[in-house]
Formats: sequence, C-alpha cells, structure tokens
Amino acid sequence: MKKEFYIHGTDEMVDLELDAQPLKIDWSKRLETKYPETTTYHEVFNRQDYFKGDVIINPGDVVVDCGGNVGIFTSLAIEMGASRVLSFEPFTNNYEINKKNNPDAEVFNLAVSNESDKTIELLYTHTGNGGHTIIDSEFEREPGHFQHKNIFVKTAFVLNYMLSLYKKLDMPLPRKKPAVERVWYRIGDVAKMFGVNQSLIRYYENEFDILKPRKNSKGTRNFTPKDIENLKLILFYINERGYTIEGAKAKMNGNLTDSVNNMEIVESLLKVKEFLLKIKSEIDIPAKE
Repeated sequence: MKKEFYIHGTDEMVDLELDAQPLKIDWSKRLETKYPETTTYHEVFNRQDYFKGDVIINPGDVVVDCGGNVGIFTSLAIEMGASRVLSFEPFTNNYEINKKNNPDAEVFNLAVSNESDKTIELLYTHTGNGGHTIIDSEFEREPGHFQHKNIFVKTAFVLNYMLSLYKKLDMPLPRKKPAVERVWYRIGDVAKMFGVNQSLIRYYENEFDILKPRKNSKGTRNFTPKDIENLKLILFYINERGYTIEGAKAKMNGNLTDSVNNMEIVESLLKVKEFLLKIKSEIDIPAKE
C-alpha cells in the first residue's frame, strides 16, 4: 500500500499513513493531523470511502478521477491494477503535485464540466488544498466557504474526451454480444448481427485471409466467434475508418494482435461512457461563459 506522497508545503514525500494512525481510533482527531492531506488519504486508502455498494476497480479497468486533487485516489486506482487512469484537476498547484505523485497516470489541468474548451472561474476554498468548485451556485449556498481569487480554468466534457480515445485506439466499438454464446453461427445470423448483406460477407471471405469460416458437405458456412471478431475488424476499417480493401489488409496484417489486445481497454471505456451518460442524465452542471 502506498504511504508516501508529495503534498503542499514540502518538496519531500511524507508518510500520510503514519500521520493517519490516530484517525483509525478516533475520527474526531482529523483536525489534529500534521498534514491536511492525511484526512483524504485515510478516507481513500484506509476506509475506502469511494467503494460503496457494487463500486469496485478491477484489474485492467480504465478509471476517470474527476477532481484528482494531489492524486491520492489516482494512486489507489493504479495500485488496484487499473490499465490507465485519467485524472482531471483544475487547481494548478494540485495538478503539479498530482503529476509528481502519479507519473504513470494521465493528469490534466482541466475542470470537468458539461462543455469542453470553456474558460470558467474556479471558486477557491479557504483550506487551499482541495474542495474548489466551478459551480457558482455553491458560493451562495455556503457563505464564507468559497472565495473569488480570480482563478480561471479550462473545462473538459469527459464524454467527448473518452470518445476521442476510441479513435486513438483505432478500434471499433464492441458490438453487443448475443445473449447466449454459441460455437457456430450461420451466415444469415452473422449478416443480421452486423446489418449487412450475406453477399458482402462472402465477398470479404474471398478478399481477407483471416476470414475463413468452415463449410460442411453442403457448402453451408459456419462462423466461429473468432471469425466474427475478425469480420468486426474488417467492417470497422472499411466502413468506419474509410480504408480501401488493400489498406484494411495492410492495417490488420500489421496491427491485428495489438487490436485484439486493446479490446479489453475499449470495453472498459464503454463502461465509463455508460456510467457518465447516466450521471449526465441525472445532473446538468451549467458552464459559466
């Protein structure tokens, strides 16, 4: 378990686990710790407050940390095996410390909002090391807690950013699998699965070596799940990425293994997308012009 972190006010890493020992016995002592960041460390690493209900980080997941602060939760996500962590922190001082604490994460000096590339005021808290907000209604809701410090930050709409990652991976979005996995699929089933004509599948079978369904004595094609994955790649490169047949062949000959290895990452990104869409449907944070 990671114990030492860079924090505000020091150039050396400090042992937050050691400073958090009294909190394990008496939570009321949280105002008596040596470092303000100790409370957050205790909540994240010791109490694991971020994991409620069925929330968990599995190895290989992609994690988005909105309001990354100095990177304590980002560190935990990496420690739990996340394949990549995107940490968004608008307050520049926190952002710089977050980068030092998490060289393996992707840390962005941006505020998460419902719009990208907007410049918006960051309301500052008197504690200085966390809890800042871009929601201007909070200023009136908690009088005296937030201050205007003439701090302005850029915003990021995380869903747009996640979608851009799909393009960087150069992979198709995974299509919904059948409810029951089968060993063989007839060509009619495959055509319906992808919304294409059977003649197109037969044509691609002649063009691409990786698409070779077995045929029985009557000439009926039987597609394996591997054949279906390969057809998915073919359709993606030609229909969605705009490659010619020769270009698609060259792309898959060079990157087929990498593309298959990226599938788990893409599926994790889809889970993040679905989760963020659900949040967006429940709350809409207006961006200030």
